[in-house]
Amino acid sequence: MRIILVLLILVFASDAFGMMPSVAHNVGSIGCPSDATLVFEDSFESPWEPGVDTGNWTTVNSNTEIESTIVKYGAQSQKSNASGEYSLKSGLTTTSEFWFDAWIYPDDLSAYFYMMNVGDSSNYVRVRIATDGSVLIYNDSTSVADTGVNISADQWYHIFAHVILTTDGSETAEVAVNQQVSFDSWDVSISNATFTVTTPDRFLLGLTYVGGGGTPVVYTDKGRIFSGGNMPCAWK
Repeated sequence: MRIILVLLILVFASDAFGMMPSVAHNVGSIGCPSDATLVFEDSFESPWEPGVDTGNWTTVNSNTEIESTIVKYGAQSQKSNASGEYSLKSGLTTTSEFWFDAWIYPDDLSAYFYMMNVGDSSNYVRVRIATDGSVLIYNDSTSVADTGVNISADQWYHIFAHVILTTDGSETAEVAVNQQVSFDSWDVSISNATFTVTTPDRFLLGLTYVGGGGTPVVYTDKGRIFSGGNMPCAWK
């Protein structure tokens, strides 16, 4: 009886003074209360089929194709080989701070092209790939920042971007490029960018424009856009 009483006293004292071992929590299982909110995500899976079913997208260019061999996630990716071959999601609700990412796979770099666009009906924040493989962020047709990263053909790359819109010419633009699921570090981060986007309610993924004379084939997979908050948990 005395032994049981002593044990009970020890347990009570340990709990009261924080001596009980803590329980480990998986952040992914309990979420990140302050992280950015997922607004849209899609990996071009069935029933998405150009010219037949737009799936989760609002519109899909009918010349865009299904790719079933060069795929990063699931059974399908999007294949584009000319200007205007992309999928568009409109009617999004975002704040002045947004995050977006996608996987891209260029089969050649014979032309420059715009791949990822977030904007309104007339102005966009755009990710551009140059003929030397450099990855840049643009305001419409004006360069804002160069990541300093050069990608190669025939490989998957994960591109992350973060933008904070203001009205005083001190807008934030950050871009990272790697070949892994998680974000590691920004390759470029500036706070003096100027963007003309006012209401970012559209997300375009695919070849929105190709220039320079070549005809690259580019594959895209798993595009996402988040709004507000801190860095998305999905990136960590």
